[in-house]
Amino acid sequence: MKEKVVIIGAGISGLSAGIYAQMNGFDSEIYEQHIIAGGECTSWKRKGYRIDGCLNWLTGTKQGTALHDVWKEVGAFTDDHVSYPEVFAATQIGDKTLFWYRDVEKLKLHFLELSPEDKLAIEEMYLIIKDLQSMNIPAKKTMDIMNIFEKIAFIKEMMPAFKNAGSIKKLSLDEYTERFKSPIIRAAIANFVPSGYIAMTFFTTAAMFAANKSGWLKGGSQALADNMLHKYEKLGGIFHGGNGVKRILVDNGNTSAIELNNGEKVNVDYVISACDTYVTMKKLLEDKYRDKKFDMMYSATKDYETCSIVHVAFGVDCDLSKYPAKVNYIHDV
Repeated sequence: MKEKVVIIGAGISGLSAGIYAQMNGFDSEIYEQHIIAGGECTSWKRKGYRIDGCLNWLTGTKQGTALHDVWKEVGAFTDDHVSYPEVFAATQIGDKTLFWYRDVEKLKLHFLELSPEDKLAIEEMYLIIKDLQSMNIPAKKTMDIMNIFEKIAFIKEMMPAFKNAGSIKKLSLDEYTERFKSPIIRAAIANFVPSGYIAMTFFTTAAMFAANKSGWLKGGSQALADNMLHKYEKLGGIFHGGNGVKRILVDNGNTSAIELNNGEKVNVDYVISACDTYVTMKKLLEDKYRDKKFDMMYSATKDYETCSIVHVAFGVDCDLSKYPAKVNYIHDV
């Protein structure tokens, strides 16, 4: 008799856990409080328009990379459903527009046309992005579970990608933008990734585009989630939408069952909680298990600040195909 795994949450991590559980000989079921799978990777339809609540782009779309192999293994997309536009984003201030070209050579020339006085900073940016194109995200094993030989091999493989990045590796994004005199370049870089990130996040993201390792998935967030759910169910997994979990039952240090919001109990051999960590620890495990690092991350300290966003969407009845997929309009620099 196969051992039973219950997964709480049908986001991308929960769906992945279910797929790999099925592939490795377990019986698995996913319980999700929403009626559809996807978690934060989701979209909505309103009056003929699709409003995407998650994906701007997807990293790991290039064939032959480890992350691409994982995405294909979980059935996230087919290669013909990924597009690579020449310009993946733009920033506009007044009558000036900065285009983020995928081609790093074209990007450098465009920046020099916009701001010749920033030649040194632009050349440095170009070299770092060009080098980082060779960077590969470790998808088979994360660094924390690699043995010493695997870590050495990975670091050796990654060293060429960072040969010109020494001057920016400790900078915040705000600190890095101060190297540029041009207001539109400073604003474009500052809005490339969320405020508070380190500068390296900007460079690695830009490099993934330049190397065609990031692209746009046709159908967006919900298509990715639906594709993975289809793969999971095709493997024999069972999805329970609209079935939230109230708590995880523990017997002598081992999980024995879950209790659903409707009071039903489901016996299990293993539980994988793929929902919010705070909900897992405080609600599902009833705050019975404490961890210093966890408590620190969820305390009100400046090192672990959180924020909220307001998502406002407008349906526009016109052809927007000539515009980049993402445009930032800056009014105050």
